[in-house]
Amino acid sequence: MGIPFGVDLTYAVVTILPYGILEYTALVFSLACALNKTKLEIKMIKNRSFKNTINE
Repeated sequence: MGIPFGVDLTYAVVTILPYGILEYTALVFSLACALNKTKLEIKMIKNRSFKNTINE
């Protein structure tokens, strides 16, 4: 399994694991931002005003 990396499996896991942690953290952050933006857009549609939504 570690042959494609040119080293043993332990080194491959240790070098790739931090990358995966950063990717999943970025994924969760972007999903939270997208949901927050969607919530604000729904409020804007209900209030029919951008200004009133921001002032709340």
